[in-house]
Amino acid sequence: MNRIDSSCTITDSICSEGVDRAIAAMGLTVVKTPVRTPQANAFCELLIGTIRRECLDFVIPLSERQVRSVLAEWVAHYNRGRPHTTKECPMRSTLCAWLALVSLATSSLADESSRKPTITGERIGSLDNAGNTVPQAIDNRGQVVGGARNAAGIPVAFLWTRRDGFQQLAENAGATDINERGDVTGGRTFCFPVGEDEEHCEVSGFVWTKRDGVRDLANFVPFAINDHGDMAGFCDISGNFCTCVIRDGGLSVGEGSQLYGINRRGDAVGQSFETGDAILWRSDGSVTTADGKNLHW
Repeated sequence: MNRIDSSCTITDSICSEGVDRAIAAMGLTVVKTPVRTPQANAFCELLIGTIRRECLDFVIPLSERQVRSVLAEWVAHYNRGRPHTTKECPMRSTLCAWLALVSLATSSLADESSRKPTITGERIGSLDNAGNTVPQAIDNRGQVVGGARNAAGIPVAFLWTRRDGFQQLAENAGATDINERGDVTGGRTFCFPVGEDEEHCEVSGFVWTKRDGVRDLANFVPFAINDHGDMAGFCDISGNFCTCVIRDGGLSVGEGSQLYGINRRGDAVGQSFETGDAILWRSDGSVTTADGKNLHW
């Protein structure tokens, strides 16, 4: 996958001249598929499906810039971080070298392996055996949370335990983190029609506990929770995305950034929406960027 400079559209009445003009306005060249050759769409549809299943189904995009950033990372993984059958794929040589190294290490450590325990993985399957199950976090007891699609095709947040298997926590949602108390955080998407052919979508957050179930957090979407129950993420305040932390039951709001992790002291880390810089948000309210600059909100 390289930089996109053209758009492939089907030869159908649904792709009107207005669609062609909209695509051209984005700086793309319209390329029509041959007439009566539906198989020509297969490659595009396969790629679009892969992007949705492996990337966009588990992301809550807040802006076009964020979508481009996420897709840029995924494209690098798609091109270089996974094997392909194409002859020119650089993964082929990397994979062969890796296999050779593993073979050498395995043969040289054969005697040692007979005296040491073997580390094995465990397959936990998928929700409703429907696939598209992506774990996001695990606690020390082995409880796993994440996002999946159930048998009806609805995105849901799930909790998996070895004893009980999969449990659906919330619909149109995905779980982001779990602490050692078993509290789970996540985000939800609500869409409703605003016109004949349009709809408006809003995001909100939730926290799930075994005692109280799902509690809606309105416009606060947490990405992380520590063992004290402090949460870090972002808020949508009148259309403006802000840094938000709930600590000791109180909400702290900062300027445009998104937090992804929080430790026991309440220090949180994330990324600025404007510059893309990494930031450290301390529990005393001070903020430090990756280049050492101190910010005060």
